[in-house]
Amino acid sequence: MKGVTKIIIIFCAFFFIQCKEKSTKSEEFINTKFKGNGVEYSIEFPDTVLRGKKYKGEIHYTNVLDTITESMINDSTSKRNRYIIFSMALTDNIDYVEKDLWKIAKDTFGAIDNHTIPFYDVKFNKSGTFFIDGVINDQGYITSDIKNEKGSYDTRIITNEFRATKKVVVIDKG
Repeated sequence: MKGVTKIIIIFCAFFFIQCKEKSTKSEEFINTKFKGNGVEYSIEFPDTVLRGKKYKGEIHYTNVLDTITESMINDSTSKRNRYIIFSMALTDNIDYVEKDLWKIAKDTFGAIDNHTIPFYDVKFNKSGTFFIDGVINDQGYITSDIKNEKGSYDTRIITNEFRATKKVVVIDKG
């Protein structure tokens, strides 16, 4: 009976380790997702890319500011407008604070609708592990219906800003 118990324990331990390894690998940075503080996003970009080749990706997200407007059509007659940008850096190290990310950002992309920010021409010139790291800045503008004492309309600006990061492995052509 002791031999059978040992075999069952070894089998269970082996099965647990295998399951643990698979779940960690499948969750790690595949279409990086985040949910919290009224924001939910996912970054669609390959996990592994070729050195020197250009790629494109998209960020899909929802935000508490979605209640301001349902469309990204901004005009001077609208009382509610919204502008969403993604300022992006390509880096091999993300051990810095968000305010420093603004200093190293090389590209900025605008949203095409309330839930989609495309980015393109992403190219890595060296092999290794890198990060697409950026800040999404979502600004909603709500203009008052009533003129103030100066005869103009007051506008309230609500800003929601958050970091979005995706790990990318860059390989040489094989």
